[in-house]
Amino acid sequence: IYGVKAANGVVLITTKTGKKGQKPQINLNAHMGWQGWTKYPELLNAYQWKWGNYMKQANDGNLTGADNIANAKADLEKWRTGYYNPATGEDYRGYDWKGNFVSNAAPQYYVNANISGGTEKTDYYISVGHIDQDAVFKEYNYNRTNLQANFNMQLTDNLKVGFQTLGKIEQNVNPALPGGDDYFQMRNSIFNLIPTMRPYANDNPEYFQKMSSDQLNLLAATDPDVSGYNKTTNKIFQSTMELEYAVPFVKGLKVKGMFSYDTSIADNTIYKKEYNEYTYSEATDTYTAYAMQSPTNLERYYGNSWTTLWQASVSYENTFASSHNVSGLLLFEEAHSVGDNIRAARDFSIPLPYLFAGNSANQLGTANANGLTESASQALVGRFNYDYKGRYLLEFAFRYDGSSKFPSHSRWGFFPSASVGWRMSEESFIKDKLPFINNLKLRGSY
Repeated sequence: IYGVKAANGVVLITTKTGKKGQKPQINLNAHMGWQGWTKYPELLNAYQWKWGNYMKQANDGNLTGADNIANAKADLEKWRTGYYNPATGEDYRGYDWKGNFVSNAAPQYYVNANISGGTEKTDYYISVGHIDQDAVFKEYNYNRTNLQANFNMQLTDNLKVGFQTLGKIEQNVNPALPGGDDYFQMRNSIFNLIPTMRPYANDNPEYFQKMSSDQLNLLAATDPDVSGYNKTTNKIFQSTMELEYAVPFVKGLKVKGMFSYDTSIADNTIYKKEYNEYTYSEATDTYTAYAMQSPTNLERYYGNSWTTLWQASVSYENTFASSHNVSGLLLFEEAHSVGDNIRAARDFSIPLPYLFAGNSANQLGTANANGLTESASQALVGRFNYDYKGRYLLEFAFRYDGSSKFPSHSRWGFFPSASVGWRMSEESFIKDKLPFINNLKLRGSY
């Protein structure tokens, strides 16, 4: 009955409900675990990298003479042992970029509590849950809190009402790396950073080491207090209300109405702070600063959308002479969706993450950054089913769809379907003689 909207299939989701006449049941489910990559390229340490560098020099003919070879061996031995002499400034300790920024056991936990139950005429299910998950990369986090509530009530012998609601708040927090593609920048930086280069210039924790032009000093770039952050927050609310009336004196005839209201809010902040990396001159004992991510910039995005959907339907289902099963449905539905958003950005002279504190020069302000969106659709749906003893099957269905996405003179389409089926396993020549076959059906459809 979903017509052209279901050209690739349909996923039907049934949420949990309570049981009528059931005493309140409280359930608590908690989970804690750790995650890591099952396979990751093994990277060279400082000694291995220097050894390979010397081997390349030897193969290129650039490492000749007994003195040069002896000096190379002495240098390699210091790298092997991690020799460090603060008095002379000699530092051969190297740095494990992968070990410090890739976790082999990133923690995650999940907790859910729910209560369900009911009386003779009602049932309910209420659930609240929270998940918090770190990524294998340093300073990456995802968390979500959700609330779900389902209620059903038999108001009279013939009238039933149901209400379902879902609320969710989720947040991603990542470093604000230059270039924007956080994952690939982290991966490529870890691959490319030289293990002989430590994160601080002259090993002074007040000065971040300047890397080569195409590499990030991850210690600075992943620290939100130094380089900023990228925070994405989504708030989602979904609700559905249903009324079902069983028409008296007409067995199997029901009238049903449904109304759904969904809304979502996206709130994104990208705060890139200017910071310095340094090179150190041993000869002059001075540090030279290089500005990174200059100037400080704040980008804000805010978007909201809502969707309404209502349906009215009449359905019938009955069995005649204990063998003829008949059912039918006629349904009308209408949907309406609206979305709007705004995006703004400013450069900053002072590191204060609020747009009002930014510079007016070169500012960006764009309403409807992705376009003001609005769409509507209507549909008339019909379905008829007949089967004889569950053996011979016949179905006809149609959907007459109209959508605002098409021009006014051609926005309606008619989508019919028909099928016939034969459950051969219900025939005596299979039931009696081939009892191991419990369900065999031939079906043709158009």
